[in-house]
Amino acid sequence: MTRFEVVGSTTVADVGFLALAEAQVRGREGESFTRFVVHHPGAVVVVPVTADHESVIMVRQFRAATGGDLLEVPAG
Repeated sequence: MTRFEVVGSTTVADVGFLALAEAQVRGREGESFTRFVVHHPGAVVVVPVTADHESVIMVRQFRAATGGDLLEVPAG
């Protein structure tokens, strides 16, 4: 048996390209719990490296979820 198994899922919100689901999960020993899962179509990320291979380039981006800026690799 795998560690965890999703045994049910209900869509809580759907805004077109993004959906939030409430999943019911069962653990290896039969315990059950709930997790919220964001479904999205996917994204890509690049890690730009300088010509000397000594540094990577990151962007500083405000993220409302954290209430502040994060350093991130460029993605889309």
